[in-house]
Amino acid sequence: MEVSTFELLVKAIAPRKPSNPITDEVARRVVQGYFLTVTNLEPQDLKLQIEFYVSLPDKENPNPKPRLLEANTMLVYDIAFDRNEKLDIKRVDTGNKKVAKYIGEFKLPAGQTASVQLLPDLANGILGDPDPQLEIRGYAALVNVTPSKNKAPVKVLLSPEIRGTFLPNALEPGKPLDFDQIAYALPLASGKALNSIEYADAKDKPKES
Repeated sequence: MEVSTFELLVKAIAPRKPSNPITDEVARRVVQGYFLTVTNLEPQDLKLQIEFYVSLPDKENPNPKPRLLEANTMLVYDIAFDRNEKLDIKRVDTGNKKVAKYIGEFKLPAGQTASVQLLPDLANGILGDPDPQLEIRGYAALVNVTPSKNKAPVKVLLSPEIRGTFLPNALEPGKPLDFDQIAYALPLASGKALNSIEYADAKDKPKES
């Protein structure tokens, strides 16, 4: 089932102009991620596949890398772990030249609630870039891939949201740091929090490079 749209950012909130120190000062950077809360309402454990469909850059884009999930993002989830668990995410071939599909899987025990998060990977040094250009948008979907003879849909509660942090342009030791945060709920494609996820075989194969 389609869940919601999403947008990942590590980018200045306005165009930076070094010739204009005032504009440069207020054009802070935002680091923005996608958070999906999922509750399993079934009496049995579930295995769910989360899918991300990303709009691909056009051929005229001279810098396409900041528009892709590869090497730019991380997929993590948490229920009540000591720390967030990192999930594998892979790109699968759909034959669509305008949209890329990525998938990951996670287990959700009966009655429990998980937070699944698609986040910019800040460990790759992007915060050291004076003018980062990470900007990825698309939509998320969920599929039930639980091994079972019963192919009936499963009931879940869903709550997607965007969370972001505004950072100063200069992250320098010893200087005052000004942080602000933003969080807002995203509309669900179904229009309701209580949803049924259809069963499907996990037949996607990794895209060959």
